[in-house]
Amino acid sequence: EAVAVAEPEPGDKRFNDPEWSRNPYFDFWKQAYLITTRWLDDMLARTDGLDERTRMRAAFYLKQLASAFSPSNFPLTNPVVLRETFQS
Repeated sequence: EAVAVAEPEPGDKRFNDPEWSRNPYFDFWKQAYLITTRWLDDMLARTDGLDERTRMRAAFYLKQLASAFSPSNFPLTNPVVLRETFQS
């Protein structure tokens, strides 16, 4: 098991299954997603010239978009979905 570069936020249950960390394929997708979303959040926080209302709206839309692209939402990048599919 590789050392995690990024861990999900407390309460984020999308990556609870042990395969997300045990299997290098799923760990890659989890880590890539977490690192990318944190980078996007950081870029928004460091963007100059936004008033607070615009920044909050952008953060909301960014979170919605990032959540939609989570690897947990796609069958080929979700170990739970793949396991359940193969077992049925």
